[in-house]
Amino acid sequence: MRNLVVSLFLFAVVTFSLYRVFVDGNTNHITNFGAMGSVKQDNFDVNIMLSKKPVGKVSVYEPKMDPMDIETAKFYGGLFARKDSISENQDMYFYANANSSLCILKNGEVIQYRNNKKSEQDFRLTISDDEAKKIAMDFIKDKSLNLHYEFCSVQFDFETKNYIISFINTLDGRANYAFPNVVCVDLFGTVTSMDYYHYSYVKTGDVDVFSEEKAFEKLDTLKIENAISKIDLKKCSLVYYNESGKIVPQYLFMGEFSNGNGFQSFIQAK
Repeated sequence: MRNLVVSLFLFAVVTFSLYRVFVDGNTNHITNFGAMGSVKQDNFDVNIMLSKKPVGKVSVYEPKMDPMDIETAKFYGGLFARKDSISENQDMYFYANANSSLCILKNGEVIQYRNNKKSEQDFRLTISDDEAKKIAMDFIKDKSLNLHYEFCSVQFDFETKNYIISFINTLDGRANYAFPNVVCVDLFGTVTSMDYYHYSYVKTGDVDVFSEEKAFEKLDTLKIENAISKIDLKKCSLVYYNESGKIVPQYLFMGEFSNGNGFQSFIQAK
């Protein structure tokens, strides 16, 4: 479980002030969740029908993490054309030099690439969202890694000036936000990092999932930046999310603040 937490650091910290996300061809603006005020239900303009009926039993999963040996790690090193020697510690095998690093976790097929070189180019030659997505897809495919996904999100982090491209699959027909393959691309088209997961999932049980309406009531307890703005709530869906290493159902609420920024929140569904 410790290794699983280590492998999640990139996705866990991807919460920032404003970015774009493309889901099934639609664009939504999303803000981060800070501590600048409590959202009250009278701040919501609900434009969707929220079901009062409990969903019932929904499966819970854990990722199946097959151990990785050094020969497999060297194989991945070859895919990234690593010429430096491989090292290891308690948690991972890794290659590292002044330009980049490549880590392969021992307990699970997780590959983490980091580019340490800073791009020095003219800001007038920056790339678009679509170009960033293509660069991310080509990067994974060029390394002969499998890329299967149901939809893709393209986010822009104004702090790091990186596009963050997440390839998201489904589990039991529901979007699985727990372990997306994530590639970061800077404004000049250079891949700065990659987190690649190749997991299968094992069912561990079922949980009783309550209604959308009850999940909406829980929004009242959140601390959210820009909460003084009215929130136009546009979508509620039952998805999968990582919760202490387990893949559990959660409700995903999406909408838009009155100032034009977006709103997104995952709410426990049990």
